[in-house]
Amino acid sequence: MKDKKSNIIDILNRSSVVFYDYQDNSIPEALINKKIGKIDMLPWMGIDTEESVKFFLNTGALYLHDAEVCFLDNRGLKLMMAGFPDQYQYFFLRLALRKSWALAFLGLMRRILKRQVKLLGIIALNSLNKNQKWLVIENVKLKSINGSKGRLSGVIGIQGFLDFLRKEKIKYVVPRFYEKLPHLYRKGGDIDILVADEDEIKIKNFLNKHPGRIRIDIWSVSTPNYRQMTYYPPHLARNIINNSIDGPGGSKIPNLKEAFLSFAYHALYHKGLSSGIPSTITNIKVNLNPENDYVGILSSMAKKLGIDIVINMESLDEYLHKEGWRPKLDTLKRFVLENEWILQRFFAHKNWDEIGLGFFVFKEKAVNLNLVEKMIKVIENEHFVVIYKKKFNLKEKIHASEQLRGGFWSGKEDLKQEFLPALGVVVIDTLLKERGDYDIADARLRKIKDKLRSRFDSGKESLVHATDNTYESLEYIKICFPDKINEIKNEIKNIKIFNGFLSSIKRRIVIYKAKMYYYKNITKIKLRDAFIRLIVN
Repeated sequence: MKDKKSNIIDILNRSSVVFYDYQDNSIPEALINKKIGKIDMLPWMGIDTEESVKFFLNTGALYLHDAEVCFLDNRGLKLMMAGFPDQYQYFFLRLALRKSWALAFLGLMRRILKRQVKLLGIIALNSLNKNQKWLVIENVKLKSINGSKGRLSGVIGIQGFLDFLRKEKIKYVVPRFYEKLPHLYRKGGDIDILVADEDEIKIKNFLNKHPGRIRIDIWSVSTPNYRQMTYYPPHLARNIINNSIDGPGGSKIPNLKEAFLSFAYHALYHKGLSSGIPSTITNIKVNLNPENDYVGILSSMAKKLGIDIVINMESLDEYLHKEGWRPKLDTLKRFVLENEWILQRFFAHKNWDEIGLGFFVFKEKAVNLNLVEKMIKVIENEHFVVIYKKKFNLKEKIHASEQLRGGFWSGKEDLKQEFLPALGVVVIDTLLKERGDYDIADARLRKIKDKLRSRFDSGKESLVHATDNTYESLEYIKICFPDKINEIKNEIKNIKIFNGFLSSIKRRIVIYKAKMYYYKNITKIKLRDAFIRLIVN
């Protein structure tokens, strides 16, 4: 037992740690003098402790945290039953009288039976002369690479890893924080690797053969393993790798311009307010204690490049837009749940004219099965008129697949070709008034999309994708049919003239149905969220 306790204490000493709903007056003494890794508390319960311990009010941050060890107490124990945050390698479950154990025990048994976790034992930790007992479990899934997350042996070390990449002629870059290689940029940090698709498996195989505690995040050019998106838009990621230069420790790093662009992209769209970059939006709060000096690094890069720019989120976003680096609207929408700045900047104020414009993308399988005309008929039966349609050639397919939906078209690699975008159709809603209601336009398009999927999809992968509003549709047109923009605009005018002759009674009936559809779906979402809160709280 002594050896087992020593091993567990060693895990705590070399790991970053997060507590969820821990309400004691002090953290365990074993963590007070940690030399490696950080300690975070979720949510803040007013614990008076060292400055090295950070507090967070947003409990959703638990699922985005970068730590190896997660302590669960009070409400946190219920997460064993629902909402299990499986990115952590070890969990410490408080063994104390808690009502939450009624659910936690059932969840724990289920995960043990499914071989998702393994019991490591019980350990006693002192806190202000109070003996706490914790059940320690290991997340078995993380023994091998889980998605983009890998771990490297300290025996091989970072230099050994870089030597392997160079020897095998792997096409990659370390996109940021490479200045101190072969050492980590900061204690408890990790290394990100952006790698060509064909070399991703080589890196993963190497890490599986040499597992350890050094965290390596692997992002390939076109694998959608970052929140069901590619890490960077594939065409940009490919350019970063192809234009890379030699860096410290024999590494490959981006050239200075692409280092600046990719770092700004990461800071704005991946990190958001947690980057600490100031914003001109008044009703949001920027993190005043970011893990890294994003402002200082961007300022230094801009100075070296001779770029005259104010380092705030909005100025950087405009610069990225000018350089062709701002994500498309449908990609930005995928960041919204974890990025309040994106929500406020791009979606809080609908500043476009909603005219009922829609864009449907039919995938390769739908074309091969001769389903497209039947699907278009369903759209037309809902009082939409087809303005323009075109089957994509190979070049257009690749362009659309990389530019839209964050590069994500199929969750399975072996089905990727079948579900690439193959044909685009631009439609207009003849029953929506000029400058119509945003929610109604959204509900009308979603209703058709759901109807098409329920009628024609035969598996988890859908045969059709569609925009939600006019603004998104215009962006899709610019990407897919740039030479047809004026022709499509003229056709819209003609349709809108025709629209004036439609029966107002018919329009009211359709809009009433759309409202009912919209409110029905909103109610479903609210009921689902209420159920999750009931389980966790």
